Amino acid sequence: MPGSLADALNAAGLDAVDVRDVGLGGHVDDDVIAFARSEKRAVITSDVGFGSILRYPLGSHAGIVLVRLPDTEWPQIVARVVGQVVALDAVDLAGNVVVIDEARVRVRRPSP
Repeated sequence: MPGSLADALNAAGLDAVDVRDVGLGGHVDDDVIAFARSEKRAVITSDVGFGSILRYPLGSHAGIVLVRLPDTEWPQIVARVVGQVVALDAVDLAGNVVVIDEARVRVRRPSP
């Protein structure tokens, strides 16, 4: 995701950081999720590896937002992601995997 996403999320009133700004640019997924867990932060990514509930079980993190949008201009993708994330209820995000695609937003929750 572009660095401008964190700026746009902050401008929308959310507390966001970019992995590159905390020294995790280019690090493996496990390093990123460990940082996110320690900071109680959700991860917003287009890396489908984060969508693996075997590797990152539901309920074991503050939330993962998987962005599955077509390759278009970054400003349009950022605007769509910010709009969708701002619209999420905390219950929709915490511990869940949220998938934002062209057609809809899906929330995968742990089984009761």
